[in-house]
Amino acid sequence: MQPNFYWETQRGGLCRLHSLNAFMNSVNGSKGYFSEQKFRELCNEFDKEHNLENTSNHSDINNNTSTLLGWIVEKETKLLPYWIHVGYYNKMIKLRNKYNAADLLSDIDCFFCFNKDHVWVLRKDKDTWYTVNSMGGIHRTEPLAHLRNPKQGCLLIIPESRYKSEVDWIFRFIKDTNVNLNSESNKYNLLIDVEEYLHLLNRMMDDNNLNKLCEVYSSNPTKVSDWVKYWTEFKKEYIDLLKINNLESFD
Repeated sequence: MQPNFYWETQRGGLCRLHSLNAFMNSVNGSKGYFSEQKFRELCNEFDKEHNLENTSNHSDINNNTSTLLGWIVEKETKLLPYWIHVGYYNKMIKLRNKYNAADLLSDIDCFFCFNKDHVWVLRKDKDTWYTVNSMGGIHRTEPLAHLRNPKQGCLLIIPESRYKSEVDWIFRFIKDTNVNLNSESNKYNLLIDVEEYLHLLNRMMDDNNLNKLCEVYSSNPTKVSDWVKYWTEFKKEYIDLLKINNLESFD
């Protein structure tokens, strides 16, 4: 029996709106969280912040789509601002497939998928995943097939509970890779992987993210103190990794 997930049937070119409302239902149980007017207002605000134009009326799905969806979710839910863009817009899925793509799904209940024409979500019910699609309804699916589809992109929004473990995993990967760089057969690919992950670390641990975390946990001084300490220790180790790999800061 299929789960009773909220979903909307397609209206015009509003698949981004429909997918956002399906995602928000997974977060807070809402039904139709965003109206079309609210969505267009958020798109206009996004345009001003990112020096873009007319995002609300774009009929094509492009690289700004995942950034827009992540930006809206972060703004409306206060979820931690760490998004993983994967698929044909980004090399990250190649790396994730190579190492721990399946592990990404362990703490995620819903994520966005898109191709050049459409956006939908995948949502988990217990241990089973379903597509929630404004043009196709709700159907059982295999999430890794979507993550590995070269003609699709995906946007995963990682919860705060996962943040430190993700940073620590990336650090371990880079350190292990540095140890293995003596192998000439793997050296080129390993160097590419290291640089990709250093870029990701830089984005994850941007000081703006720390400020947002401190704001979210302003009523919990201990939590704020823990995050500040973690950030300080990270910066030192990050600089050491850059030096080891003969790279400059990505700031």
